[in-house]
Amino acid sequence: MGLLSSGLEGRFAAFITKELNDAKAGKQTMEKAYENIEGLYDQWKEICSIDENDEDLTKLQRDPAKTWKSFSYPSWTDLIHITMPVYIAYGTADHGAAGNALMPVYFELTGKKNYKMKPYINRGHNFEKIINETPDFNDMKWQEVMDDFIQRIEAL
Repeated sequence: MGLLSSGLEGRFAAFITKELNDAKAGKQTMEKAYENIEGLYDQWKEICSIDENDEDLTKLQRDPAKTWKSFSYPSWTDLIHITMPVYIAYGTADHGAAGNALMPVYFELTGKKNYKMKPYINRGHNFEKIINETPDFNDMKWQEVMDDFIQRIEAL
């Protein structure tokens, strides 16, 4: 199984993590981060109050409530129980993929040994180069990621 650029902690957790990381990096105060996080909590309450079958995309930034909710469940809790080999690749500059770095800890805790982690340093969600927080979509690594994944499948 291949998992590429996944937000294993869930979509909404990534927004909260980004606020905290921005404060730690001095881009904002911790007080401002928590003010923003309180706003995120309010947004989450609004998302959870919308009927999942309501497809009005103007309410929630282009995605229906069902999408926001389903992408906000942490998937690592299921991933640790998968018995097949797992290949996980992610860009280290992708705030949403920060939880990927913890997967070896969870895998070892649960006895899973058949996995491979491949962090792409200073790469974003689409494996694009990130320079001073600016994505360079002319420098993408998708082909390298897919080639590595295919080699691992063929080696099984």
